[in-house]
Amino acid sequence: MDVKEEFYGDGLTKLHFAGGMVRFDFATFQPDVSGQGGAPVPEKNFRLVMNLQGFLTMFDTMKKLTDKMLEAGLLRKNFTEKLDD
Repeated sequence: MDVKEEFYGDGLTKLHFAGGMVRFDFATFQPDVSGQGGAPVPEKNFRLVMNLQGFLTMFDTMKKLTDKMLEAGLLRKNFTEKLDD
């Protein structure tokens, strides 16, 4: 595949479904402008918009990759237990 552009995001800040499309808002973390060493501030840098079928195909592909990473020991499942009051 010939990639024309590459985008980078430190994280996903918003994921929503509207108008039949799935929208991903990505951000990069910027340093605290106060100079006091505070937490980095996310700054939106691009949006990816996909139709529902493309999103579901991507989701399946990501699940398969995650499963391979679990098998290779690169990740581990994090189980949380809900405690009843």
